[in-house]
Amino acid sequence: MSTILTKAQLLQGKDYREQVEIPSLGGVVEIRPLTQAEYSQVEILRTKGIKVTGKTGSREPQVQVDVAETKAREIESDCYAVSVALITGAPWTIEEVGNISPAGVVKEIVKEIYRISGVTPEGAEIANRFRQDERRE
Repeated sequence: MSTILTKAQLLQGKDYREQVEIPSLGGVVEIRPLTQAEYSQVEILRTKGIKVTGKTGSREPQVQVDVAETKAREIESDCYAVSVALITGAPWTIEEVGNISPAGVVKEIVKEIYRISGVTPEGAEIANRFRQDERRE
């Protein structure tokens, strides 16, 4: 069941902390929400494997998706989000987060970070498509 946040919690911003159970770790981690700037960086990293070409105002832009690059950037963006939002005392690097095991645990943690940040990758995708549609008109 999802936790309903109070107004005071929402106003805490990045100072808000939440402890979440991570089943594959068999324990609890403490996380904080991403700031807007941090989430913007997640979006930038996530879209590096996608290239849109064509004339400005063209109804038919060309989209090139490098699947391997896109997947690598998705992993990097998730590791970045965990590196800034995982509260453990010492700061994490993206590389250190990528070395957390077992496989899939970063996805579990980042899902919780996105949840308390009020964003989801799906929501970001919809927003990106909307922005691209607006630029084409």
